[in-house]
Amino acid sequence: MLERAESQIAMARSGWADPKNISGTAQGAVDSVDISLAILFESVYTRNLSLCGALISAPGRLTDRLGD
Repeated sequence: MLERAESQIAMARSGWADPKNISGTAQGAVDSVDISLAILFESVYTRNLSLCGALISAPGRLTDRLGD
């Protein structure tokens, strides 16, 4: 869910690993930036954006770079 003072967008996807559909509902004064960010965050793999997720994925990223 993406929220700010005047607007709210709730998103849903058909599956976790390979979603076929992404849908959402908007309430309030929603603009194109709100919709774009909601779709982006729903469809992009965002685990690496948190500190915990970055630490978990660091060994895999390191070994990927060593293979180049």
